[in-house]
Amino acid sequence: MSTTVDAWVTILVVGIGAIFALHHRRNALGQALNEPPILSYLIPFVGHALWYRRRSIEVYNATRGPITEPIAKFSLTLMGQRIYIVTASKDVSVVYLSKSLLFTLLVLYGPGSMFDISKDGRDMIAYDYDGPHSSLTYQRGRQNQCIPRGMKVLLHDWARTILGTASTIVMMGPPILEEEPNLLDYNWQFNADVWTSSFERVYRDSKTKQKDVIWWVEALPRMMAEAGTTAAHDISAGTFTIWNALQANSNPASFWLLLQIATFPGLADRIRKSITTTFDSNEKVVDVELLVNDPLLRSTFNETLRTFSSSMCTRLVMEDTIISDYNFRKGAAVKCPIRPQHWDADIWGPDVEEFVPDRSIREPANGLIRGDAKLVRPFGGGVSLCPGRFFASYEVLSFVGALLFKYDIKLAEGANVPRPDLNAPTLGISSPLNDVEVIIIKRFK
Repeated sequence: MSTTVDAWVTILVVGIGAIFALHHRRNALGQALNEPPILSYLIPFVGHALWYRRRSIEVYNATRGPITEPIAKFSLTLMGQRIYIVTASKDVSVVYLSKSLLFTLLVLYGPGSMFDISKDGRDMIAYDYDGPHSSLTYQRGRQNQCIPRGMKVLLHDWARTILGTASTIVMMGPPILEEEPNLLDYNWQFNADVWTSSFERVYRDSKTKQKDVIWWVEALPRMMAEAGTTAAHDISAGTFTIWNALQANSNPASFWLLLQIATFPGLADRIRKSITTTFDSNEKVVDVELLVNDPLLRSTFNETLRTFSSSMCTRLVMEDTIISDYNFRKGAAVKCPIRPQHWDADIWGPDVEEFVPDRSIREPANGLIRGDAKLVRPFGGGVSLCPGRFFASYEVLSFVGALLFKYDIKLAEGANVPRPDLNAPTLGISSPLNDVEVIIIKRFK
């Protein structure tokens, strides 16, 4: 018995020793090849995986160090996979434009696995194209508390329901919600089976159920057919991913924008005064372009995106690449979290941690900086730059502008203003840690 125990102890000690030896050899090789230095960690192979899973924002902040430096300075290891973290705006631009850092495989095989798209369908998605109804109180069965002159609602749930319903009808036509009335709820609960089956049923009966879809949804099956994909499930999954991106960012962006306007002293009245000329005497929008491009409303929107974006650009290194004198080796992954860039005092000024509605339009003075709207990057960049960014921006700004002009939004008594959930996975805009109760009241002239 003692001999058996001794043998297992020996094997265990030798195994642990081998793991640590490989660990030190890999780190020494990284230094010799001039890879970005790796953050310290305790458990070989596992590396930073547990820390990254639980508190990713802490990891990103750690990569910046006490002094902001415009280089990709650190690496992580997640279950043996080398990950380079790039936070400096200048280097992120290089990552976006580099042809040796590939985004396509991540797009194909991520959604492919999640939505069970066939291998042929995934391959065809890679085809390279060179060409270019909701009422205010509609809550899909939810009960709002009516009060004199208005109603009391949970702002996050209310905003995503109103805007989510309207954008779904605009994109897909009314039949998609007739097929699955609880589609938006299932989306928030991450029920992929219900999602794709709903879109597939509409696609299979496209002659009667796709008469009111937006033009690019109608064109998508034709484009995929030209690439060789005709399977209804694959086309439906492709359409769904576009719809889901629309819901994942526009809805929380609208919530945060409304909340900031409602809680920032005097901001609502300033914006109303600024957008007055875009409405007629019946409170109808007469110039959408003028509304969505109003300087103060647009600046407040940019500041909202800067403050609450948690998106991240990811690339695969297809061949050794030099960025800021560091060697990014083939086979590794590159991640560019947007939040460190959006909270860089060198770019945004000493008041970077404050919400400043007119940051993008203010005059530089007393050490303050006018924020460069082009450096607000919630939509990615390079080949992964979101093609729906203009649609999403118009959607949010027209919704919030029209709502703000006609209604007052105030926090309910005792309301707890939420903070963003910075550690939850997100495609772009952070969700709130809690919802907040507000009172929406019709304005009287």
